Amino acid sequence: MPTVMRTREQEARFAELNRMYNTVIMLPDQLDERASLSRMTAYTPTPTVRTAEQEARLVELRSMDIPPRTYVRVHRDQYNTWNVSVKVGTENRDLPSIAVIKSLLNPADKHFLPSRQGRYRGTLGILRIALNAGLSAQSLHDALRAWVMATENRITEAESSIPATGIDEATSVLLRAQPATLEVGGRVFRLVPSNEVDVRPLITRVRQRTIAQARVETDALRERARTDARVLTTEAERQAARTRAEAEEIARRAGAKVPDWVRDSGRPHYYSSGYWNVELRVNCYLRDIRFLVREWGTILHWKPIVVANHNPDWYAQRKCPLWFRVSEDGRYDKNSITSGDWDTPHIGSFMCMELQNQPPVIKEYYHLINLEKAISRGMQVLNLNSPLSRAVDNYFPAIKEQIPVIPIKMLRGDVAIQPESRTLAMFREANPSITWDSAETLAEENNGVFSVDNPVPVLSTTVDRTQLQEVAEMIQRAQVVVVRGE
Repeated sequence: MPTVMRTREQEARFAELNRMYNTVIMLPDQLDERASLSRMTAYTPTPTVRTAEQEARLVELRSMDIPPRTYVRVHRDQYNTWNVSVKVGTENRDLPSIAVIKSLLNPADKHFLPSRQGRYRGTLGILRIALNAGLSAQSLHDALRAWVMATENRITEAESSIPATGIDEATSVLLRAQPATLEVGGRVFRLVPSNEVDVRPLITRVRQRTIAQARVETDALRERARTDARVLTTEAERQAARTRAEAEEIARRAGAKVPDWVRDSGRPHYYSSGYWNVELRVNCYLRDIRFLVREWGTILHWKPIVVANHNPDWYAQRKCPLWFRVSEDGRYDKNSITSGDWDTPHIGSFMCMELQNQPPVIKEYYHLINLEKAISRGMQVLNLNSPLSRAVDNYFPAIKEQIPVIPIKMLRGDVAIQPESRTLAMFREANPSITWDSAETLAEENNGVFSVDNPVPVLSTTVDRTQLQEVAEMIQRAQVVVVRGE
């Protein structure tokens, strides 16, 4: 008996019923529907055959020389670092020199790029500094796209043929003019004349009608302009005052001289409200995570997660970006250090760590380097008792990947270690899911920090009596001189 083949919809329904048959209790109607569909043959799609016209079109498309596509991308990666890439098809293209890119940039953005490029300075590094300083990514993208289009579509042949006696002016203008073209569906067609029609009467009528309508509209616009001018005069005066104040502020900012140490550092920087903002790069490698429970007099420790192939040298190459705000005379404090696009456990809108043994005024480039080292040392220990930011999802990725699960839950507020009159052993028995790697008492920590292996030697207090006699004689002679008035 011939069987009926299932349709595309019935095949999908049969697959759904088979999944239900193995996972849920089906209704009688569903069982009957599955049985009826199982008696049919499986759905087999009918192959589609191209027509003769479609086959000829396919041969024509395969014979066409389709140029490769160009890809230009300017973006930030997951570590907030700018990347610039240019591809033609599947091949990467080396970036051109800074002089070429600057010549193609928008005139308003040319000042972000230097006029000269050193021998040992790469184009990508200079572009990253310019992008961090405020260069528009769209403007750089348009310049690189214009460069790759001009490079890939350069004219390789040129030929001309004119009479030896020369040509008239009309023919010269016609030869210099570009041919009329029409672009449809990615293909360009050249337009050629096919018939001659005198359209001068039509153009004359359209011109007369357009002039009449323009006169009416001009009169109406003139009346509305007179009314609007009287209304906007007061607003224009107020806007002029605001613009004048803004222009004075811009002129004052333009006159601010960049400090030598900011210029020599090569860091991204900008001037705002009387302060220079300079980018810092600090190490994000963690060495210890600790939490003090005062009721127990104990410090709990967690070891940071060791990610595969992520050693201290790996973190040293992926530093966390911060912003350092310093006055024109170089003064700053701990509130001058803020985070950028990413936060850290102890640095957000300000820094909660104290700066010790640091100069109060930044005058040299090595002062900035020492400040970065001091901040990097402070960030090696994550203190869960006083985090500045608990938004773990906004942490710098290289920091977040080192924090274990329990400290992350404590930062988010999902887990809390509260003794509530219980001992350490009682708390661990009541909360087996809350674990830590090690613990030490405050006395053990103090003994480890301040212990001295060898006693301090006692200094000798013996004094030479001959030296005492000489000092006494000198004092007596000075008293005699004072009494005589000499």
